[in-house]
Amino acid sequence: MARHHLMTSVKNEAVYLVEWVAHHKTLGFDQIYLAANNCNDGTVALAQKLHNHGFIKFRHNKCAPDKIPQHEGYKALRKRFDVDACDWLMVLDVDEFLHVETGDGTVGALTAQAADTVDIISLNAMTFGTGPAPTADSYDLTTRQFKHRLPADHKVNRALKSLTRAPARFRGTHNHNMVNIDPPTSLVVMRGDGSTFDIPAGTPLWEVLRNSATSDITQRLAHYNHYAIKSSAEYLMRQKRGRGAVSPLTTGKLRHSVDYFEKRAAASIADDRIEKYAEGTLNWMETMLAEPAIREADAHAKTRFFTRIGRLNAST
Repeated sequence: MARHHLMTSVKNEAVYLVEWVAHHKTLGFDQIYLAANNCNDGTVALAQKLHNHGFIKFRHNKCAPDKIPQHEGYKALRKRFDVDACDWLMVLDVDEFLHVETGDGTVGALTAQAADTVDIISLNAMTFGTGPAPTADSYDLTTRQFKHRLPADHKVNRALKSLTRAPARFRGTHNHNMVNIDPPTSLVVMRGDGSTFDIPAGTPLWEVLRNSATSDITQRLAHYNHYAIKSSAEYLMRQKRGRGAVSPLTTGKLRHSVDYFEKRAAASIADDRIEKYAEGTLNWMETMLAEPAIREADAHAKTRFFTRIGRLNAST
């Protein structure tokens, strides 16, 4: 049976961790690896407790200002743990939730669709919009709070995230795909509809696997739900914590701008298909939160989160 690993690198996202881990446990990932970069919201404490009780493998990564936080986190995880000891490795952010439409909805059902010749499964996004800022009384699963998405073929859904077979062949990891296969060789990529294409040896993988053509957007077999903005207050928090895929010293246009928010806030198509995972997610959350140390760290993170939400709402 194929073994599936999942890796992420986070900053100040403690309030979302338990749900995100539980969702991907429900999909059947055998191990989840998490690096935390320069956090001050309780992420480190909570992630360490999840690690101590065997739910994830965690590495606290103190990233230098001239380094790219996410890339440094992936590098640290692969150095510290047996991340590559799997058949398939996926990298997702904590605002991204894998959704498999084929078979029983597990990650294994997706990779079973790949022929032995396939090296990479590259999946498009399904981008969801905004909603009211949560309160301690209204807080729910992210996947239940934000239920409206953009059209499936919207240009923002060109963004790709990949599962990579035999990841030890690749020297580097970006937040969308693995890079620098050694030795260089041609690769076969399966799209989210099961069709395939070849990448010639020596082609920079980042250029090919960062975005698809709009005409190639497909979510037939699987996609990842992207909750990129959430509420306006949470979006302000995202702006403050900065970008994970560039050095904090990088200057230039702010990516997470008002325009970025407004494009995604226009989402109006109701879509609750991911609810099929809710029971499993809630069961995993209950199991994790049954551990007093995890429950205490999660509650502490939520208290800090709702305090910040209240302040941001009061200032707008």
